Amino acid sequence: MFLSYKKRKFKIEKAITFKTIGDFELKGDVYRPNAPGLKPAILVVHGGGWFKKSGDMQSLCKRLARDGFVVFNATYRLAPKHTYPSAVDDLRDALAWLKVCANKYEIDINKISGWGYSAGAHLLLLVGLNPEANLKALVCGGTPADFS
Repeated sequence: MFLSYKKRKFKIEKAITFKTIGDFELKGDVYRPNAPGLKPAILVVHGGGWFKKSGDMQSLCKRLARDGFVVFNATYRLAPKHTYPSAVDDLRDALAWLKVCANKYEIDINKISGWGYSAGAHLLLLVGLNPEANLKALVCGGTPADFS
């Protein structure tokens, strides 16, 4: 049996500030399906070795939005200028911002997950494995982690 679904059109809101530290603004892009009702959401976190931003997550964000997810593609402060736990704190704040904005973006707060790659996967694990994050799923590719 094959499942069929309708790919949705979506809107992108670019460079939305979710956190300000002094004069520095952390921004993210929100991808919103054009569909009524509450939707699941995904916090997407880029890789880049903790020290550079990788733009490779945009195609994934578009795909997820077409499939009915609200997607927040968030940035974080980069090393070496910013040290641990800056990036983790930033992503915790990105997740908190997403929850605060749930009504605006029609997000079902009981269906928020995370998706990261490489350094983004590592940071997402640090955020998402905390029970307070209350993420329903984590997709972490190329994860630099040791579970032994």
